[in-house]
Amino acid sequence: MNHLCTDLEPLKDVSRTPDRVRRDVSRSPGGDSRIFLNGCVGCHAGMDGMAGAFAYYEWQYTGDKATGQIEYRLAPVPPATNRVTEKHNINPNNFEYGYITTDDSWINYWRNGPNSKLGLRPADDGPLASGWGPLLNPDAKGNETGSGAKSLGVELANSSAFAQCQVDKAFESICLRDPDVFAADRSARDGIVSNFVGSGYDMREVFTDVAAHCKGS
Repeated sequence: MNHLCTDLEPLKDVSRTPDRVRRDVSRSPGGDSRIFLNGCVGCHAGMDGMAGAFAYYEWQYTGDKATGQIEYRLAPVPPATNRVTEKHNINPNNFEYGYITTDDSWINYWRNGPNSKLGLRPADDGPLASGWGPLLNPDAKGNETGSGAKSLGVELANSSAFAQCQVDKAFESICLRDPDVFAADRSARDGIVSNFVGSGYDMREVFTDVAAHCKGS
């Protein structure tokens, strides 16, 4: 919702590959497998596919919100033999044949199917500019893969949905209206999105462009 301006429900797609759905998700909730196949998998296939990016992160809560912090696990904690935090493999008996998280790899199954509307950059587009380097590696089916939270951030940030979301939020903040209501606003918004991407994602340019559009309206 913060980065792509969409809730999870509109991204639901039951046609995605469920091989990364973890063991804590029942395949027959209430004893009916149809619920999983026609409902649960629509979100979990995509969501669980990307969840591995955060496999080494854990929130250390001390009882005081002011002193809690995010921990990045640098080494296995015995008796574990890898760095994956415990939350990624909870409730293993719900479906013991589900995916077991062993590292921080992730795969984005939402590149294909109806969620291609998110406008992610081509999977074979090569290394990104601005020092990101070759963090992403497409598989044979055009699904982007990577390791760690940084590369997942690169994947999502280089999408038209991300760019438009940031412009829409700026538009609503300055103009006090939804940019999708009027044709002139939609046209201006599209131009501002292009400028935003072209400027290297400089939000200062977005606010300047939005203010210029709305000052006389």
